[in-house]
Amino acid sequence: MLDVGCGNGDFLRYLQRKSNHLQLYGIDYHYNKPHKGIKFFCGDIFNTDFDEKFDVIVNLAVIEHVWDIKSYYERLSQLCNDDGLVITMTVNDNSLVYITSRMMYSIGLKTPMERLYEKHHLNHFSSSSLEYLHMHAGLDVTDRYLTQLPLKAVDMPDSNLLITLIYKIALMILFSFERAFKKPILQTITTKKSKSSKYLA
Repeated sequence: MLDVGCGNGDFLRYLQRKSNHLQLYGIDYHYNKPHKGIKFFCGDIFNTDFDEKFDVIVNLAVIEHVWDIKSYYERLSQLCNDDGLVITMTVNDNSLVYITSRMMYSIGLKTPMERLYEKHHLNHFSSSSLEYLHMHAGLDVTDRYLTQLPLKAVDMPDSNLLITLIYKIALMILFSFERAFKKPILQTITTKKSKSSKYLA
């Protein structure tokens, strides 16, 4: 399994604790010290040479930062074995948090939307556009998941304690509505590369 954009390798170490039968690889711009049972690469997915192809390629919260989506998924497809899986997790542009932030922006409350659409987030996908992206890359969709973001994982703006508390309460309310209306902020798609898969120009 290859974890693209593996960060400090925590997910790979978690998988290693679950099973010692996995061959685990990770790549990131962040340098990771050598770790027994995990092979880390430091560099760019486009320019790094791998000696093998992979049965599973995972990329978690990566595609929103990638400039050239077409080339990125072409590269993932090249690195994936036939009948292998490509699993992508990213934010859901059609979640209630995003919808609410756009509504607030239209009445002059700009901070939530400006934080969600920060410059390092180059791409935003709804569930349908994420599915289209993978199908266009010649990957067959097998599963889709919508999941809730833990409140403690939210990056709050630097402000005073009162403002931070207001943000937390507002997000707790929004997250409860997201669960009720099944429009949570995270989405994951699992796709399969068949032998006939071919990237569509």
